[in-house]
Amino acid sequence: MPIVFYRTSGGDEPVRDWLLSLTADVRKEIGGDIRNVQDGWPMGKPETMVLLHGFQKKTQKTPAAEIKLARRRQKEVTSP
Repeated sequence: MPIVFYRTSGGDEPVRDWLLSLTADVRKEIGGDIRNVQDGWPMGKPETMVLLHGFQKKTQKTPAAEIKLARRRQKEVTSP
């Protein structure tokens, strides 16, 4: 399954920028997680994975603002 980075109307790729701001070890770990999704996704599902948002989770509960941002970006890429 190919991946694409979410791109703003101005052409920025905030997820790519966020990934590049991380240490090499953390990037490698996240890359492995992305690869696991790519390789393990059942056939017949979406053909492309869009990386909408990234953040380092520091508590067990995902902050509402992080979910809201990801959902807003999802609407942007799925709306005609």
